[in-house]
Amino acid sequence: MEGMDLQLGRLKAAIEKAGGILCLTADHGNSDDMYEHKKDGSVAMGQTASVFFTL
Repeated sequence: MEGMDLQLGRLKAAIEKAGGILCLTADHGNSDDMYEHKKDGSVAMGQTASVFFTL
């Protein structure tokens, strides 16, 4: 996170110098749902479960 903060700070400074506006948004994807569901709605556990991450 510190690296991202540094780069965003650099972008902000350059955009302000150019007279622009920085609009930053984020899509956290499925960060609140990092597990699979079985067809009955229960959470898949053990070797049948896999984890998916989105960027």
